[in-house]
Amino acid sequence: MRLALSLLLILCFSASAAEAKRHPCRPNGSKTEAHDADGRVYSVKAAYGDRSYFACLYRSGLTRTVGTYDGFDDQLLHIEIASPFVAFSSRDVSSQGSADGLERLNVATGRRRGLELAAQGQIRRFFITSSGATVWFKFSGGAFATGEIK
Repeated sequence: MRLALSLLLILCFSASAAEAKRHPCRPNGSKTEAHDADGRVYSVKAAYGDRSYFACLYRSGLTRTVGTYDGFDDQLLHIEIASPFVAFSSRDVSSQGSADGLERLNVATGRRRGLELAAQGQIRRFFITSSGATVWFKFSGGAFATGEIK
């Protein structure tokens, strides 16, 4: 009888301990947007239908905010991770037009750098390496479509 009670208590407490040790890079209700072997970018629902995006490094559990986007006026277009760096493109829409932006975030230090603000044209593709080097292609449409690689 004591053995059965002891086993039951151990099972109850071990389940609670496992839940308490949930990794900070995997909060409940999160959706993976991008990942590699060392980190993850995820989103969670925020107020008013917005989504908040976060980048997290597995080893340290360090989490940084990427941003909050509503999907209408502010749109997160694409995100890439090459730990500890994250690059993401976004679009700001207003009554005067739209502008695409490209930013790089160092998750380890929290340093954020705007790489491009394309008021004319769109950022179509980009690539980031684990050293932070970023290459992107900007496209301007119309009768004389042009592309620019930076």
